[in-house]
Amino acid sequence: MQNTTDINNIILLHNAIVNNCNDIVAIKDLHLKYIFVNNTFLKNFGFNSISEVINKKPDEIFGLQNCSIIEKISKEIIEQKKAKSFLLNFTQNRNLKIFKTTSYPVINNGEVQSLISITRDETQEEILKQKLVDKVCVTNSLLDNLPMLVYMKDKNNNYITGSKYANKFFQEGIDVYAGNVRINMNEAIEVMNFEDSYVINNKAVIIREKSCKSTDGQEHWYKIYKAPILDINNDVNGLVIISQNIDAQKQLELQKELFLATLTHDLKTPLQAQISSLELISGGRAGVLNDAQKEILDMIIESSNFMKEMLYSILSVYKYENGMMKLYKEYFNIENLIKKCSKEAFHLAQEKKIEIKYNEYVKNKMIYADKNQIRRVLVNVLNNAVNYAYKNTKIYIDLCEDEEYLIVKIKNASSKIPLAVSEHIFDKYVSGLDMDKRRGIGLGLYFCKKVTDAHAGKIYLNGYENNNEFVIELPKGKVETAENTLKFI
Repeated sequence: MQNTTDINNIILLHNAIVNNCNDIVAIKDLHLKYIFVNNTFLKNFGFNSISEVINKKPDEIFGLQNCSIIEKISKEIIEQKKAKSFLLNFTQNRNLKIFKTTSYPVINNGEVQSLISITRDETQEEILKQKLVDKVCVTNSLLDNLPMLVYMKDKNNNYITGSKYANKFFQEGIDVYAGNVRINMNEAIEVMNFEDSYVINNKAVIIREKSCKSTDGQEHWYKIYKAPILDINNDVNGLVIISQNIDAQKQLELQKELFLATLTHDLKTPLQAQISSLELISGGRAGVLNDAQKEILDMIIESSNFMKEMLYSILSVYKYENGMMKLYKEYFNIENLIKKCSKEAFHLAQEKKIEIKYNEYVKNKMIYADKNQIRRVLVNVLNNAVNYAYKNTKIYIDLCEDEEYLIVKIKNASSKIPLAVSEHIFDKYVSGLDMDKRRGIGLGLYFCKKVTDAHAGKIYLNGYENNNEFVIELPKGKVETAENTLKFI
């Protein structure tokens, strides 16, 4: 017989479960009738008192699906005399609730006397789990269908996981995506280990193109991306690696370079012949010229020489500089350059009866920049201004300054540039329509942006209803950029 202390302890435990336990607690007899529930049960399932629940079975309280689960699991617990956990779904106020229930057999003298269940609301946890499962499924689907090698390995060079054929590449050097190219891993391993060490030791990302040889001695090109995998303590515990064969792109680049080299070579020969012929005429070898004729010829010779220099520059970029052109900066008078560019545009403007007006508002007109590249920017913008300007109007070129920049403003009277075009006016292959409805290639302003960026300057458009103004800002003084190169790609 239990003493008074034991009874009091049981009463205290009962009261704690009824009044203070945040979990849902219920006890059922072997016929699955409720013999006890706590206040949390009543609150979650909409009852006011225990008497409303006692002697009722689950099918009198819950839906058919949940009852089937409860009955099935309860039968297994009674037969096996072991605890079991399961999930129940409820809809409350149109919101899905997910409860995790653990049911235990109450055993006396080796026989199950009743069942006690402890239930928790795990809606958020289960939703998060499902989202995680969904993300894993999406990730696995992406990995299986990406046409490139993507994999993870630990810092001891053990493969963890990756895309469909990544493990084959990791283990055997066979790249299925590149037509089963087999890389000579023994030869490549030294460079790969150096890259891995750099990523791990510096917690840095590597993005590069590199060549490697296959087992048959052929050269193949890959673009690789390596990044560290960091734990919660910001320590490196592995690497993620993306590797893609770019043989096709390299072959295309080579074809482009050969085409451009051939084209520039074929253009420079007749161009030089034209320059020589023009110089003979300008020198009076074919008869005496008046001043106006000589001025026009000299202007043509100057433009032709400028074109020849551009051809040489393009050729050197593709032959020697891998898509980059070195800037040759010097001090020069930008006003003189503006006037020279205006003079070149004079005859084009004259055809449309457009007058070019120049105004300057600066004292020091000297600037430190690559003269030929800045000339190309001015010529591009000025020719665009003439091409798109209304007939019988004026183009204004203003040279002004602020504390940091010398500023060239070129404004014409022309139709408003549509927003869809103006927002991307300096992007590659974006072009408007000229007056003859012929579309340009869309590289002129893209190039201008590249040049001004390389000089740590700016170029932008101020668009109005009947005016468009391009503004070119170039730093005052001797400003050297980090790489001092003009990148075309």
